[in-house]
Amino acid sequence: MFEKFFIVQDIAKTLVKNDYKISFCSGCFDIAARKKEKFLLKVLVNIDAFSRGHSLSLKAISYFLSAIPIIISLKNGRDKLRDEVIYSRFDLDVLTPNTFKKMVNEEIYPSFSSRGKHVVKIFCEKLRERRRELNYSLNELSKLANISKKALYEIENGRVLPKEETAKRLEKILKTKLIVPFNPSEPKKVFIEPKEKVEKEISNKLFDLGIENTAVFFAPFNLIGKEKFPIITKSFEKIKEIKVDAERIEKLSSIFSSLTLYVAKREVKEKIEYPIISKNELLEIFSSKELLEKIERKI
Repeated sequence: MFEKFFIVQDIAKTLVKNDYKISFCSGCFDIAARKKEKFLLKVLVNIDAFSRGHSLSLKAISYFLSAIPIIISLKNGRDKLRDEVIYSRFDLDVLTPNTFKKMVNEEIYPSFSSRGKHVVKIFCEKLRERRRELNYSLNELSKLANISKKALYEIENGRVLPKEETAKRLEKILKTKLIVPFNPSEPKKVFIEPKEKVEKEISNKLFDLGIENTAVFFAPFNLIGKEKFPIITKSFEKIKEIKVDAERIEKLSSIFSSLTLYVAKREVKEKIEYPIISKNELLEIFSSKELLEKIERKI
């Protein structure tokens, strides 16, 4: 636990040094960060502790906030993860702390871990054009690169990724850069079905208003969506539930320029500083514009 704490603090320090706005959280992500790009970072000592359920919620939140999800970890089982190698867990990029810091600080050209091999993405068209420009046949270049003619053909046509050492040999022979700089994976659309009846009612109402949304777990809120604007939604039974999570939700919302909506399952008479409406109020709204106006009046 202490080891994770120090990794989180070290990553946060690097982000702040590079002028990112950051917010801490817990659950499916630990750090939210924004400059030009937006990140949601999950930090783990052992990547095996990251479950499929956590990955679905992280993907969903990343999609609706237009953020890049990245897992930062030190090891996989008993094996230490290598720096400058991109691993994968449930289709999410996994980097070591050093690799992530290097990515933030400067351009890197990492390899990808695939079936026990370290492979890299290359500019296939550039490889073919440079080979022809130097008048190498497939057979001639494959011999110089110490690979088969068939393997070179597959690499040129983007059917397989070359090993790191093969790509570097080709770069040296052709005297040109071929390895593609690391570009973190963009989040894909993910929808998670709400478990509780109230969340289902709220989610369905938001869809009726034209606000695409999904349930999320392992986060301080339980729904997230967007229309023209991202909207983070927390439903609650008692005011004390809001007081526990609101600070983190509001900080996250400020970083990603999203709206927050707190939906009380029952009427709330107590006044607090957050935009709360009751479930019944929400069900009586007929457009996203009306919802936005109601939120703004509550702020």
